[in-house]
Amino acid sequence: SYEATLNHQTFLENGSEISTGLLKCGNKVLHSQIPPAVFATAHDHDLAWAVGFIVGDGCAQKHGAIRVTGTDLNMLQRVASIFHAKFGWRARTATFGPGKFSGSTKPVWHIEITGTDGWGEWLRQNVYTVHRHEKRIPDWILNADSATQLAFLDGYYAADGRQAGDEAYKYKGWTTSSATLALGLSYIAHTCLKQTPKVKVTLRDGRRYY
Repeated sequence: SYEATLNHQTFLENGSEISTGLLKCGNKVLHSQIPPAVFATAHDHDLAWAVGFIVGDGCAQKHGAIRVTGTDLNMLQRVASIFHAKFGWRARTATFGPGKFSGSTKPVWHIEITGTDGWGEWLRQNVYTVHRHEKRIPDWILNADSATQLAFLDGYYAADGRQAGDEAYKYKGWTTSSATLALGLSYIAHTCLKQTPKVKVTLRDGRRYY
């Protein structure tokens, strides 16, 4: 499948450039290859895991605080403990009871990490796209070694990966409303897991999910 805005320029298999709005049924769009993995830098794996969790089920706020949310309090406390051990940052824990979704019975917990001294603002710039403010994988993760990328993927999956199902395989799948994040996750799966994910698009309440 192919998805783009109507004025987006793309290329046909013969190399000619064409506006998406002019594509016709049967046209064959040039299929580009995934760029080779450079694995140029190595990073702290615990920190990469924590950032992955934030991308999955957290946020970096404008004023610099970092918040993670979920029903597994132990997992949220693991994120907070990583930042406390490395930087001494404190955290506040709160819950407002079960979630608002139908059938929710477990309390939803929020942990807010404060005193990040500008690091939270920097992280915000790295985990959101500029214009649509969608989640994305930081460049320093995409250019890191495979162990760092897998640590990020493990953190993301712990927060937002699909846990239900009968498959024995660890990485069963995930869902995101961010096309940029979906592309980045597919890249890590391709380069580190040596697998090609099957990406499907669904519409829910006017929003696309991947």
